[in-house]
Amino acid sequence: MMKRMPYPYKDNCKDYEKGDSKRQCNSVCNQKKISKFCNCSIPYGILEADRFCNYTNVTELCCVYQGQKEYGLAITCKCPLECESVSFDLKISSGVWPAKPENLDSVYSKQTIEVLRENMIKVRIYFDTLEQLTYEQKAMFEDSEVLSQVGGQMGLWLGLSLAAMFECLENIVLLWHYRKQHSRENIER
Repeated sequence: MMKRMPYPYKDNCKDYEKGDSKRQCNSVCNQKKISKFCNCSIPYGILEADRFCNYTNVTELCCVYQGQKEYGLAITCKCPLECESVSFDLKISSGVWPAKPENLDSVYSKQTIEVLRENMIKVRIYFDTLEQLTYEQKAMFEDSEVLSQVGGQMGLWLGLSLAAMFECLENIVLLWHYRKQHSRENIER
């Protein structure tokens, strides 16, 4: 599962309505472009159309192919990523069934293994693992943390600047006081 951050964050994801997705958005967008490019719509597309492309007509078939080829390379559809998306890793394996005649129920024992292999199939669907990974984006700083950081930095640098300024002022006053005292001693002598 992937959880992304919406605008103003980098991914600018969108919460699609149920049954809608980025893939469907791109499909609709490309169908509209091909419809505009070829003056006909893809027959098995999502959009309803006045006229579907006739694939027996070589000109229309080439137009659709060319449209898909051109628009496939330079898709300008504005379809943001889903804010929440779920994906599954699929593994497909196959084998000969039944492997041995001893593994069969009594219902199938009257038929030969070859007939069973040609006419029947055994399907097993299961989870490879029950592990679920969730990748969730989080803001590096929350709004309050940003203000806190800015305030802290300003306090640090302004505090140092004020301390340095007062130190300089103190040195000037001490220097002035020292010179004043030395000048009185020189005058009295």
